[in-house]
Amino acid sequence: MSSVPCRSKPLRATLSLGSVSTVLAFFGYSLALFVLAVVCAGAGDGTYVPFDVFSSPLALVSSKASLLGCFPLWVSVGLLLIRIPSRTATISFLVLMVVHYAGLMVIAVRTTPREWSRFYEAASNSGPGMFVLTAFLLYAIGQVLIWRAYTKRTHRASERVD
Repeated sequence: MSSVPCRSKPLRATLSLGSVSTVLAFFGYSLALFVLAVVCAGAGDGTYVPFDVFSSPLALVSSKASLLGCFPLWVSVGLLLIRIPSRTATISFLVLMVVHYAGLMVIAVRTTPREWSRFYEAASNSGPGMFVLTAFLLYAIGQVLIWRAYTKRTHRASERVD
């Protein structure tokens, strides 16, 4: 029996120092979002909206998935970005991001008025409010950097084809 050559390299073959640092950066991003969401939750007296936002769409599955969902979500995004020249990775990345943003819409509608009022109360207080604002600022900066990295990687891949 002869083996059929595989066109795409296995993940271990593509892990370079830059790739490892990318995965570590996304783990750090996840960890920072998680820590800020824990602080925003205020031992049950704050708001859980940051957990839901940062781990969307996993937050729609269960509250446990909401609490820990940001780790697999953002590390997966980092792993897909590493493999971006691959058509499968590009499509998977785009699908994951669209599902994430669609999940945000569902979370916005599904969140109860009581939870929104807790969110606004936490955000308007000087102490906890700084953590809520910092958490969402970090999330937004991360989103901009993710799309910037995606654009750079797809642009580089298109230059190689030309």
